[in-house]
Amino acid sequence: MATRPHIFPDNFKELVHFCISFYDKNKDKMSLESVHERRAELSGFAEAFHKDCGTLTPSVKKRIEDLRNGLSVVLMTAHQPNLFAYSGVFRKATLNFVLARRLKERLNVPVVNFFGIADQDFTDDRWVRSCQLPAVQRSGGILSIEVKLPEKLMLNRVAKPSSEVVKKWRIEIEKWLDESIRSVERLCKELGFREICSGASTSTLHENFESFWSVVEDCYERSEKYSDFNAFIMSKIVNGVWEYDTVFARFSECQQTFVDEFAFLLSGFKDYSRLLKEAKEKPHEGDIEGGVSDQEPLLAPFWYHCDCGSKAKLFLREIDDTLIGQGNCEGCGRHHELGFGTRNDPDTSGITSRISARAISMNLVFFKGLMPSCYVGGIGGARYLMEAQHVAEGLGISFPPVVVWRPRDKYLGVGQVEALLELKRICRSSGAPDLSTAKDLLESRMS
Repeated sequence: MATRPHIFPDNFKELVHFCISFYDKNKDKMSLESVHERRAELSGFAEAFHKDCGTLTPSVKKRIEDLRNGLSVVLMTAHQPNLFAYSGVFRKATLNFVLARRLKERLNVPVVNFFGIADQDFTDDRWVRSCQLPAVQRSGGILSIEVKLPEKLMLNRVAKPSSEVVKKWRIEIEKWLDESIRSVERLCKELGFREICSGASTSTLHENFESFWSVVEDCYERSEKYSDFNAFIMSKIVNGVWEYDTVFARFSECQQTFVDEFAFLLSGFKDYSRLLKEAKEKPHEGDIEGGVSDQEPLLAPFWYHCDCGSKAKLFLREIDDTLIGQGNCEGCGRHHELGFGTRNDPDTSGITSRISARAISMNLVFFKGLMPSCYVGGIGGARYLMEAQHVAEGLGISFPPVVVWRPRDKYLGVGQVEALLELKRICRSSGAPDLSTAKDLLESRMS
């Protein structure tokens, strides 16, 4: 029977207990010189990001100093730089921040909450190319804000959108806002809810949008790459508006510090490959979807970056005692063949800036190098994390508690208010006492 992994706590109290237990058990490892070195190097990349973004606040600067000193507890999360990221992305930062405060109180040591920007992911992901707003009067009930991106490129190799595209977004959102406000006002009058609408609330909605768009424009001016544009907006909200002390860094920069950790995975590749195969076949509670592909156990634990701005997955072989990686670029199709030294003495130092971790190895190299006491994940990566845990335990890598927080969002914005009022109007016009009955009546009429 499948069992729930012990690293996934069920509630916040249990999470705090897991993190404290992990810290007490592993604080000697956290004192290792190699861990201090990784944290110090990460602090430099984080400081550079916040200077570029304009969010090197006093509290962020203090956390970077704590990271550089190497004596802090580290909590970690990560995400792609999505276009106008939705609540699930910011929820990771919130949980990380709240957990850091609680652990600081309980352990009486500095706690750094680190947010990694996965800017080397492909441009293909839906949410890095679009965001959605509720729009009950539109087809599908959604207004989609989108940008066209080249296929199969890394996000940090794509330029920020043109100013014309950004202006178009503003016009679309302002039009949506005006339409939603007018619809809410009309429905309020029709349904007799006049007290809901007021000039003051309408004015506040426009002020909120202007405040948000000033953040967008500032981030646009500061950025050159599409990934930075989106990441800067995330940091501006988290560090600026909410005043969290979250430390951000780009994966494209900070992953370069894990040369020894990548070499460790190469030196134990036979075990790494075997453990990946076992993890794939291992049952998990609830049949969580996703996880690594059938090819993964055959691949080097990192992507290789092609000159075209895309990436190649490398099939790893041992030829005459030399580790050889071979594969074609996902973008241009160019064939790459690279040597990584011998299994007993692997070496990636010459190509450090041209490799990036894969889904499983990202957790392994960061957990071994930084020794975080918690990782805040997402529901989409839950299976990867379970598989990574199995591999880590087999290789002797300490695997911290992992938490996935996915509550049901309840948000009463202007789009949601419009939808609720429209549902009320439908119920009233159809003579139905509730929405379920109204739905049945409408389906009956349509059929």
